[in-house]
Amino acid sequence: CGVYYGMAEAALSHVKEQAMNQKIAHMNKPLSFLPGAQYNVSQMIISIETSYSQIIRYCDVLKRFLETPADYNTKKEIKKISLVTKEYTTMSAKEIVDIGLKVVGIKSLSKSNYLSELYEDVVAGLYHPPQQDVLYELVAKDFFGIISLKNRW
Repeated sequence: CGVYYGMAEAALSHVKEQAMNQKIAHMNKPLSFLPGAQYNVSQMIISIETSYSQIIRYCDVLKRFLETPADYNTKKEIKKISLVTKEYTTMSAKEIVDIGLKVVGIKSLSKSNYLSELYEDVVAGLYHPPQQDVLYELVAKDFFGIISLKNRW
């Protein structure tokens, strides 16, 4: 999760630099002055902040687990929070890079562009196990108390 969080931060930093330096020809102002860029960057910031909060939540629960005897409910909580954190941070990182591509524009699609490289790396997070379908299944089955011994369904 930390890796994908770092990629999201890198994307935001790159977008900031690009938006402050890229001039809009007919306005002679930086891209950062336009409301669309500001709105999109705000979305990026909100996603980064909530990803950070989720990672801190997971770390707090894990710390408590390591400091006290583990019971079934604590193990179940750690499992859920680790799955939620993995899913949320990877999906948020992908969304943040997507938004960054949109803000910077067509030049961000070049193979040599930093955001394009980040996009290739951040998409890999979606394929790290457990993938979304299994992750959602595990979270929901724990929530409903379903224990499937022979069949998944």
